[in-house]
Amino acid sequence: MQLKFNLDVDDWMEFHKYHLLTNKQFKKTKLMMTMVVPLVFGVFMYYKFQSGELIMENALMVVLMSPLWVLFYPKRLTAKALGRAKSSVENNEDLGENEIEISSEKISHKHPEAATTYDWSSIKNVVETETSIFLFSSPANPIIIPKKKVDTMEWTELKNVLNEKKLLEN
Repeated sequence: MQLKFNLDVDDWMEFHKYHLLTNKQFKKTKLMMTMVVPLVFGVFMYYKFQSGELIMENALMVVLMSPLWVLFYPKRLTAKALGRAKSSVENNEDLGENEIEISSEKISHKHPEAATTYDWSSIKNVVETETSIFLFSSPANPIIIPKKKVDTMEWTELKNVLNEKKLLEN
């Protein structure tokens, strides 16, 4: 089977979005950063209350701002991370015409700057999202196959091959 498609920034951004939303370190960082600010303000208010210097306007501001921070900061942090990823992807050598040849023994991936051949045993993980399939030989080295750029018959055949190799769960 041979797949030909033009890989663009949006396809790479789908990978980065998937990676960010499933990355344990990013989840920990997002949780920590979301909780640190309300916690610091809470400690500050506690000490002001203990010393009798608590001003009602400051307390009210902290009580109103903390839930807003918890609601909106995680989305902003994710958007910022995706924005940084987009600026790095725009000069990626994998963008452009991609050709993937899949046989029972190997996968050959040709893109504008290089050509790589993988044995099936080197594919460590396969992830199917709503828009793509990612074949991983390492955590940061995906072969991205966008669903919208591959016709339905080829997509079905690809999924059948991955199911035969027991790489894709139904």
